[in-house]
Amino acid sequence: MVTGPLPGGVGSGLGQVLLKAMTVQLTPHGQQLLEAALARGVGCSPEEVVERALEVATSAAATLSGEELERRRQAVASMLAFHRDYHLTLVPASASGT
Repeated sequence: MVTGPLPGGVGSGLGQVLLKAMTVQLTPHGQQLLEAALARGVGCSPEEVVERALEVATSAAATLSGEELERRRQAVASMLAFHRDYHLTLVPASASGT
């Protein structure tokens, strides 16, 4: 187990967060993506590739403007209202008989 400060100054004054090893199971597609990233030299280890991917995902979410976040929230709210009003359920194409 490793301890360290919260990254990026988040939660300053709140002390330290405990970090411990984690096991992640990948789908076959996830494994293919990881192997391809390693082959391209994205990282030297699976852990490094996953860490870099998480950093990119985190920074991408952090760069969305407040206006864009609100637009996305409204889009999801509209979809949920449509579902509620029309009682629709989505099923995979293979299960729909088409």
